[in-house]
Amino acid sequence: MNNKVLTQIGHKARWLTPIVLTCICVWSLSYLLGKVSPAQASSTYYVEGSTGQDLPTCGSAISPCRTIGFALTAATGGDVINVAQGVYTENLTITHATELNGGFSGAPDWTHDPDLYQTTVRASSVGQPVVMFDAGSEGAVLDGFTVTKGDAYEGGGLRVNHVSNITVRHCTITDNAADYDGGGIQVASDGGLLLEASVVSSNTARTAGGGGIIVDNGAMLVVTGTLISDNSAYEEGGGIKVHRSSNFAYISNSTISRNRVLNGNGGGFVVENYGTAYFTNTRIVQNEASNEGGGITVQDNSMVRLTNASILSNTAATGGGLQGTNHSDVVVANSIIRSNYALLHGGGIEVANSTFGMTNTLAVSNTAANINVLAINNSAVTIQNSTIADNNPQGAQAILAFDPATSTLAIRDSILWNNALNIQWDGPKDNVSVTYSDIFDPEGWWTGTGNINADPLFVGGGDYHLQMNSPCIDTGTNIGAPDHDLDQNSRPLDGDSDGTATTDMGAYEFRLYQIYLPLTLRNLTP
Repeated sequence: MNNKVLTQIGHKARWLTPIVLTCICVWSLSYLLGKVSPAQASSTYYVEGSTGQDLPTCGSAISPCRTIGFALTAATGGDVINVAQGVYTENLTITHATELNGGFSGAPDWTHDPDLYQTTVRASSVGQPVVMFDAGSEGAVLDGFTVTKGDAYEGGGLRVNHVSNITVRHCTITDNAADYDGGGIQVASDGGLLLEASVVSSNTARTAGGGGIIVDNGAMLVVTGTLISDNSAYEEGGGIKVHRSSNFAYISNSTISRNRVLNGNGGGFVVENYGTAYFTNTRIVQNEASNEGGGITVQDNSMVRLTNASILSNTAATGGGLQGTNHSDVVVANSIIRSNYALLHGGGIEVANSTFGMTNTLAVSNTAANINVLAINNSAVTIQNSTIADNNPQGAQAILAFDPATSTLAIRDSILWNNALNIQWDGPKDNVSVTYSDIFDPEGWWTGTGNINADPLFVGGGDYHLQMNSPCIDTGTNIGAPDHDLDQNSRPLDGDSDGTATTDMGAYEFRLYQIYLPLTLRNLTP
């Protein structure tokens, strides 16, 4: 049974390739963009707060309007509104597919440089978002603005409600608050938002979750090239909260950092109640939860897939880096889980009543003040071609099963080294399968097929690549192994030059670099 599970995880690791994740993103965007075909711009309006006037004839480059709201009443779907630098104190409601662009110098030349000509929309009243995308605004774009000082029940800075195909790019959503969910942004009620090349920072959900962003009620969020940082929530999801079934989030090439939950789970990110989330090329760094899942919490029948992710230096009471609980399904591939901390157990990872798979992953230097680094409770865990090392080297177990009678653990082609006691499993040994792995095992408990007990000879200094004479080279098995390693190099390679390519143990495949003699120096100067 364990071998079957490992094979399934191997297939999942192959599925989590950049090509397929790109397809997921394309599918997500097609959902966002498919409901409405983008309209062609028919008119361009100009707004300049310092010199403009809100008159029926305003809106030209030489006679701009004074407020964005007035220009919105004049514009129709497909029109463009260009806004000059300055602070605009107003709450905006967008009801048609208008493109709003900030970052202009103003009259007479209207030079566009958002970094130089900063444009800010600041709330003029409490109780509603600073920017509201309402029914009819499918296809609207917000580009080059700072959105700040909003205070509403939900979605203090920006709300996407009952409307899809919304794009927010090159924007900073900062210093907003919500009494309930979504301090910075709320995407709800079948809404769809593409958030790209933006910053969501220092927002607060005072009594509930999603300090930075809440995704709720059948909504979809696609985030790319964006920083989610320094947001806080009282209950769950300091950075982002994905809540309820049919909700979906895709996060790529982004950073989720220094977010905090005061009285709940998921310091950086939480997905719950049958939600789904995909991460690729994303860093989850220095987030904090008072309870569980410092970096990420996956709970209540939800699913998360992480590939090419870094989960670093997050903190919680349990599950410092990552937590999966209550019948959830988590797969981590081609990722690094490093230097996370838990006050109680699961310094790196905690899995309870769930399934968890880890492939081509480095889990190192995680600590727990009480016990262990990977905590398993009534769960099925599979580990393939991963390196688990230097976790709590002077402390307790690397892997501990709290309920071993109802849990399973399958490890293959992996390295467990310098973790004090590597595995503590007080239940049936039939529930554990360790094969083709290098595991420090002085008492000889884990004597499965292909196992060795030898110094893996890492390069050292925090580098877990293998040295040329490592006993882990070409000593794994190709059955069920991924076709690449953590560096995206091909597997298997013939690392010991015996004529047969066999998968190495651990997250990295050893590459034998060859130097051909004689070396020739050439002067390439013309």
